[in-house]
This record gives sequence, C-alpha cells and structure tokens, in this order.
Amino acid sequence: MLDDSVAERYADSLFQVSEEAGKTDAWERQLAKIVRTVSDTPFLSEVMRYPFISAAEKREMIRKVFAPYSDQQVMNFLYVIIDRGRASYLGLISRRYSEIIMRSRGIVAAEITSACQLSPSEKARLNRVLSKREGCRVESVFKVDPSIIGGVVVRIGGRIIDGSLSRALSLMRGRFASVDVSGLDSAGPDKEN
Repeated sequence: MLDDSVAERYADSLFQVSEEAGKTDAWERQLAKIVRTVSDTPFLSEVMRYPFISAAEKREMIRKVFAPYSDQQVMNFLYVIIDRGRASYLGLISRRYSEIIMRSRGIVAAEITSACQLSPSEKARLNRVLSKREGCRVESVFKVDPSIIGGVVVRIGGRIIDGSLSRALSLMRGRFASVDVSGLDSAGPDKEN
C-alpha cells in the first residue's frame, strides 16, 4: 500500500503541472513510452532499480536516451523521481497518472480477471453494473486466470473486489479450521446411552 500512496502523490503532482501546461495527454504518451522502453530494455531496467548507481549517473543515462523525444518538464519530473530514490516506482507512477487523467474525465479504469474468457454480452453487463456502482463510466480490461477457478476478481479505483471461487474456498477453509470440534462425541449422534 505504501508503494501505491507514493506513486499516487507523484502522479497527482505531475497531473497538476500537466493540467496547468495543457499537456496532460502528451505527457501521458511520453511517460508511457518511457516506461515501455525502460521495461523492454533489460539494461535500462536494471540501472533504474540498482541502488548503487548514483542518481547523477541515472539522470545522465535517462537524459541521453529520452531528452531528444520528451518535453523538458517530463525530463525534470524523471530527474526528481531519480533524485528522491523513486526510480523503481516509474511504472506505477505512470499507471496512476493515467488513472488520474481518466478520473478527471469521469472515467474509472477496471481490471477484471475471470477463470475463462467472458462473452461480449457478459463483459458489457459487468461494465454496466460497475458503471452504475461507481456512478461514472467504467473502462475495463479483461484478463483470464484459470487459477481463480470461477467467478471474477475486479480491481477498480485502488480496490479489489474478489468474487472468485478460489477466494470463497479459502474463506471456507479458514472457517472450518477455526471450528472447535473437541466437544463432539467421537461416536456421533446415534450413540446409545
């Protein structure tokens, strides 16, 4: 949760500045491209995570790679993240920034995971239910994970709604484990006195 709150603060600051500059969408694209490039380049990814590489060295590498293609304000934002030791949060900050933009437009992003592929009508119905519940338009990304056995897991607005069968079974297991059976007679209910 600390990671989320840290990322949210940085993303919110970037959003405020980008709104004032009128560059919200452009900075979102630039930040997403930077995150993708760092993620897809093992060397860059390691440099950003490795604590023994100085902030100055990280800034210089980032400047060489991204400055020709990015607004100076985006580069300054990256430098601040690096200087404060938050370079490993870059991907999370980018996601939170996109979510803040969507919220400002009355849209909430949701990630819906199901055990098997949902039909188009099931997806539409889930979006309608979530939109009604959230009081705004919901844009969902659908994923499949057979390990949840059945039901769905919804991640929306920093919350998780776990309606999976695997979660229900886990809760039942916990309840059964806490039942005190020491007072039950071993012969069962048909024992004669």
